[in-house]
Amino acid sequence: MKKKIMILFLTAVMAVSAAGCGKEVVPTNYEDLENAEKSKEGKADEVESDTEETADAELEEKIASSNVVLGGDFEEDYDGFEYLYCETLMTESTENADTGKMENQKLKVFIPRTDYASVNRDRAYADRLGVDFEVSLNPYLRYNSEDYTLEENLQYYLEYEFDEFYSTNYKDMEFSEMESTENGVRVVVSYCYYDKWSDIYIPIYCTYYLTELSKDVQVMVEVKVMMGSTTGKTALLLAELESFYGFAIEWDETAAQAKLDSFLKSEEAGKNTVSTGFLMFELPEGWEKDYDYGDYSRDSYAPDGDASYAGCVISIGREYMGYDSFDVEEALKSQEEMDDYTAYLVEMLGDTVSDIEVSNYGTTCLGNAMKVSYTTKDGSHEDRTEWYLISDESYVYSIQAVAVPDCTEDVFIIAEDILANGKVNGKVK
Repeated sequence: MKKKIMILFLTAVMAVSAAGCGKEVVPTNYEDLENAEKSKEGKADEVESDTEETADAELEEKIASSNVVLGGDFEEDYDGFEYLYCETLMTESTENADTGKMENQKLKVFIPRTDYASVNRDRAYADRLGVDFEVSLNPYLRYNSEDYTLEENLQYYLEYEFDEFYSTNYKDMEFSEMESTENGVRVVVSYCYYDKWSDIYIPIYCTYYLTELSKDVQVMVEVKVMMGSTTGKTALLLAELESFYGFAIEWDETAAQAKLDSFLKSEEAGKNTVSTGFLMFELPEGWEKDYDYGDYSRDSYAPDGDASYAGCVISIGREYMGYDSFDVEEALKSQEEMDDYTAYLVEMLGDTVSDIEVSNYGTTCLGNAMKVSYTTKDGSHEDRTEWYLISDESYVYSIQAVAVPDCTEDVFIIAEDILANGKVNGKVK
């Protein structure tokens, strides 16, 4: 039975390699983006020195006698802030144990005044002056989050938010020490973000703050500041946010530039790191995901993200087999089974396929692999396929490399490098 399942799996995966060619490459013009980036150079220092010195003093004087702070009792129409305005968030309705009525709790918050704001019941987002701001009422942290300290909950959130397998565009990530404030906990994450559309790295500083206003109300505040989008007034906006929410927001234009300069000189800047979620690896510069090749069950990569035009592709998949899973390592021990697979493929693929070989490839980052290779000739079309199959408990992994004869990329060497040096996500099961 398991032999039959394995043969069916072989058949399904190999069927995708028959995809045709002929797409046209449409180049992207980055001239406008590059000019816009250059026009911003030097602007940040024009008025920053003056505003930084006066921002805190002005705000302290403006609201020294007020109660306009997170959790405070103040009027919604308070207009003492120049860059912020008030919104009301509310929790999900829950049953009051004493009255039996469904009730919710409300919280007044201030967010940047902008056309790019979004408020959705328990969450508010705004983007202004190079600052991405978000505040969440009772954010989802983990199951039974009330059983953990604020420090533990924020640490868990950051591990999820910045999981390296899902943030490969974040380079040179640095995490500050967890800091306890008067009412909560704070941490800063800095990194260089790769913007592929403009082909530049952008230094970003993110300050995270988690506080508990009462037994049933927690608030998460996220402030992301991006170099290249800030202005001389950004410091004033940040000072108002600090005044209302009660924590320091990290931002230093000089430090951000130094971080970028240091990163661009490192070897990491030249790496094209890719992740499928369960496997992270390096690809040559210019290789991108091809969303048109294959099917939903596998991620495919090619030069410029166009397998048809490039004449080569690497596809990587992971499929849950459940009870019907099979053990590749056990299959590799039986020459009879290997011969059966080869004979079946010869019969199934017919005259269009030749040089079929099923062999033991050996150890890979995912485990021992079975290798299936063959050449396909159908009319004027010809390509070579090398496919690797690995099993792990109830899952089957496949890495497939396909190339036409005149392809200039050594796609098979690239596939073998992934097999040898890929990093496996131990959290994925």
